[in-house]
Amino acid sequence: MDTTLNKINENQKMRYTHNCTNCTPLGQTKTHDLYYCDQGGAGATPTVVARYGNYDSDYASGICFADVDENIAEAVRLAKERGLI
Repeated sequence: MDTTLNKINENQKMRYTHNCTNCTPLGQTKTHDLYYCDQGGAGATPTVVARYGNYDSDYASGICFADVDENIAEAVRLAKERGLI
């Protein structure tokens, strides 16, 4: 798995437009911006998002896909590291 994470800080912008106000930026791989999403909280099932472009459909999501998608796996790892999931 070659994700080569670049950890972000508050002054670094993500590459791609992502308009979900429930998402927390986690970092970036070479090709994706990674987010944790609580999906509004209060009983909603949290997820992770790996965005690879600016179109609304340019993303992958779902914690259950961590075994088959290295970018999702990295987002899950980072969310766990931060205590989000």
